[in-house]
Amino acid sequence: MKNTKRITAVILSALMMTSAFSALPVSAAVSESNISSVSANDTFVTSGDYEYSLLDDGTVEISKYVGNDSDVTIPEEIDGKKVTSIGEWAFESCTEITTVNISNGVIIIKEGAFSYCENLKSIIIPNTVTEIGYSIFSQCENLTNVMISNGIEWIPNNAFYRCKNLANISIPAGVTEIDSGAFSECESLASISIPDSVINIFSGAFENCLNLTDITIPKNVALIGWNAFKNCSNLSNIRFLNTDNIKYIGSDAFKETKWYNNQPNGVIYIGKMAHTYKGNMPENAKIELKQGTTNIGICAFYDCKNLLSISIPNSVTIISRAAFTGCTGLKNIVIPNGVQEIGTYAFSDCSNLTNITIPNSVKEIGEYVFSNCKNLKSVTIPDDIITIGAGTFKNCSTLTNVTIPKKVLYINSDTFMGCMNLKSVMIPKNVVKILSYAMGYYEDTETGNYIKIDDFTIKGYKGTDAETYAKENGFEFISLADDIIFSDKSTGITVSGVMQNDAVLNVTKLENTFKNSVATYDITLQKDGAVIQPDGTITVKIPSNAENCKVMWIKDDGTAEDMNAKYTDGCYVFTTDHLSVYALVLNKTILTGDANQDGIVNVNDVTYLQMHIAGKKTTDGSAFIDETNKLLFDCIDMNKDGKLTVTDVTALQIYISKNN
Repeated sequence: MKNTKRITAVILSALMMTSAFSALPVSAAVSESNISSVSANDTFVTSGDYEYSLLDDGTVEISKYVGNDSDVTIPEEIDGKKVTSIGEWAFESCTEITTVNISNGVIIIKEGAFSYCENLKSIIIPNTVTEIGYSIFSQCENLTNVMISNGIEWIPNNAFYRCKNLANISIPAGVTEIDSGAFSECESLASISIPDSVINIFSGAFENCLNLTDITIPKNVALIGWNAFKNCSNLSNIRFLNTDNIKYIGSDAFKETKWYNNQPNGVIYIGKMAHTYKGNMPENAKIELKQGTTNIGICAFYDCKNLLSISIPNSVTIISRAAFTGCTGLKNIVIPNGVQEIGTYAFSDCSNLTNITIPNSVKEIGEYVFSNCKNLKSVTIPDDIITIGAGTFKNCSTLTNVTIPKKVLYINSDTFMGCMNLKSVMIPKNVVKILSYAMGYYEDTETGNYIKIDDFTIKGYKGTDAETYAKENGFEFISLADDIIFSDKSTGITVSGVMQNDAVLNVTKLENTFKNSVATYDITLQKDGAVIQPDGTITVKIPSNAENCKVMWIKDDGTAEDMNAKYTDGCYVFTTDHLSVYALVLNKTILTGDANQDGIVNVNDVTYLQMHIAGKKTTDGSAFIDETNKLLFDCIDMNKDGKLTVTDVTALQIYISKNN
């Protein structure tokens, strides 16, 4: 391909030169006779063994070696001009060359400059060189001796790929990155010293270095890419000088090394990172990660279909890319508060995952994190998330409801693609951009075309990108008002948040049937006589004098869920995205006869009960005893006749005399 490009350039140059020469006097044409080719951007000049081009600063870049020497010394000057650059593929496939000495003054050696020089054995790169290109010595199979400039800060990808006879090399202090495949398939490489300056060792950097026996990972390394040392079959000793600094280790980074093969089956830890799972996982496996684990590695449990559950300690801050991809046995997972980052594809294809709560500590969610989680029914997104990544919930076909936090600014393409049961999404006012096919579409598996989901609705604010997206895609748009407050006069219950301003709040006090319940309310929003749900997260306040209660959501099947309400200023306050039946349930046990609920049953309770029966009121005008508090009422109704009368006073006096 390279030769084809050169031939094409020569032909084009010849055509251009024909017209150019016709306008020149004879003397000028003769003086330019050493011009070998002209391209649209460069003029190539041949001088001795070199073809070169003149750079903007007046120095020279060698573009091609046209000599046939075995020992080559690249000069400091050509035609009186300083040589500062060796161009792309300049010495490619010069199989006659065995040694190269590059003179001082060269600053850059570009990509592939000495690739496929099969007989090149030795090269000296002077300290003036500050940059070398990728594949610079790729497949120089007989290269044995290399002196790299101390000015180099980066070993580019495939720089020494398949230098099969390179036995050792010194990487200069100051190098910060060893790029992908840099020393891959250097089969004779037995030792290499990586300086402390190195921060990143990228994918496949030392893959298939069959004779490498030991390696020291310096203290500043933060990333080791996938396959970095894979198939280094004799690598038995790996020393990590500072595992706390390592943030990412790619999948199979050490696979098929003696070090890896000597590790016991199960979770392999590197410092505080759960790096990977080795061996065949038993059916219905339950894994408890070590306390103190801070990082779940890239692809750590990839395709572990037998993983039933995993306990993640509070110390974990990172769940890396594809950490649980394909864990089809995983039904639910608790992400502890403290996790700050969830990587791309972290839970993708967990087809039996039903619900997940992402804690507020998470600041970043990668792309396609929950894609193809076909049984995911509900998800809670943290309040501080600003961007929802591309494809985050793609093909979550069971997802029916999602609350987008108010701080979100961007919703990327395909975010809710294929969410067939997600019929409506409320877009907060702050969202400034919704990218193409973010929601309301699914992909036809046969044609690959994107098709609209029937009856999909967007709820948002006029003049925002929510309205624009709805109109451009032909979706129904329901305009929302700013946060509003509804209040029920009879109970004092208030509901505030994003709701349709023509809705009506309806509160019905129900009989306390749930165990230890002191008050039960059916709270609904209604519009045109039909019950509707809020358009996002709302705040509910329920006034009560009864402290130490929980607010429980009483579901249709009789089960209950704690709403984690807080008792503030005489009210139980909680947030929710639905309205239903809620019960205040006491956390404590009320003693029989403890009318004033002070935890002691004595004569004071008799007086308290007498005052209530007499119709007296407390200082705030309320009854001494809340007879709707079923738990309290049952403990004071001493004769169990369903009424509080003087008979209960007498029975309480007898009860106290017998038990004191």
